[in-house]
Amino acid sequence: RYYQAWYRELCSEAEREAILERNIAAHRRWIALEGEKRSLPARIDLGIVLSIGGRHEEAEKVLSGAIADMLKPGANIDQKRLSEGRWALAECLLRRGDRQGAKKLVSEIATMPWNGPVPRTSARAKSMFLHDLWTDPDADLDMFKLPHSVDCKPFPIPQEAKYGEKKVSLGKVALKTAGLKSDDPIARLIKRKLTRFGSKFEKGGTKILIDISPDAPVDKPQGYSLDVANGKMSVKARTRLGATWGVVSLLQCVDRGALEVRECAIRDWPKLEKRGVITHWELGQLEYFLFNKMSALDMDMFRPEWGVVFSPL
Repeated sequence: RYYQAWYRELCSEAEREAILERNIAAHRRWIALEGEKRSLPARIDLGIVLSIGGRHEEAEKVLSGAIADMLKPGANIDQKRLSEGRWALAECLLRRGDRQGAKKLVSEIATMPWNGPVPRTSARAKSMFLHDLWTDPDADLDMFKLPHSVDCKPFPIPQEAKYGEKKVSLGKVALKTAGLKSDDPIARLIKRKLTRFGSKFEKGGTKILIDISPDAPVDKPQGYSLDVANGKMSVKARTRLGATWGVVSLLQCVDRGALEVRECAIRDWPKLEKRGVITHWELGQLEYFLFNKMSALDMDMFRPEWGVVFSPL
């Protein structure tokens, strides 16, 4: 409600503050009516409201006390409220510069015992996502193990494509980049996928070149060329996004059973420069967007069931 008043209804600061004060008062009344033993969920909710309202010091005090009481022996642990409280407390810690304390709380949420399915927009799901990324910064490049197609051709269908009968092995590969650093996310994407497929990155292996330069063959927005021939592979583009789509196409061409790629000459560019999904976003969607060659996202922040109000974390 507070975010909707702020962003959609363009309420004044005084109006928003009045909404917040009524919310805080309602939660304090709820706590008073519930009594000490039954008010833990309400105390955590109050802390979340204070955090959203920017009263981080007060929120931290309320949340720390409620979480400690919920974890006492014999207390009734509400998994959902506990994870939400820890998430809000982690935001408070992050805002005052305690990054390690915030990460510790998020990791506690990600690893805490949990009964039943995890709602995809919950604090638990978001914490698991962040915990995975902190443990492995490239985890979201391979969460869904894409591509799943088995026809060994790029998707969507390229503008121009010629395929040969000869195959080039990916058992051993040597990656070379031009126009981008060796640890660039584009290079990390191809390394991540090919390593899972079974390729070994070694000197003397099949040469794979990723080249971003103004002389690349395809002079179209987001265009790229992919050439596989004579035991070599190359992706050339004039822009980073073009090179990204070229690398994705190369990965889509891999025969994972034989660990090889059929010789081909592909020239491709999107008919539409912006392609994506309207009003829908989920954790881990990066890989989904990459392998469907989507470049744009239109979000609706006012669907609380989707949990898309952003946070410092």
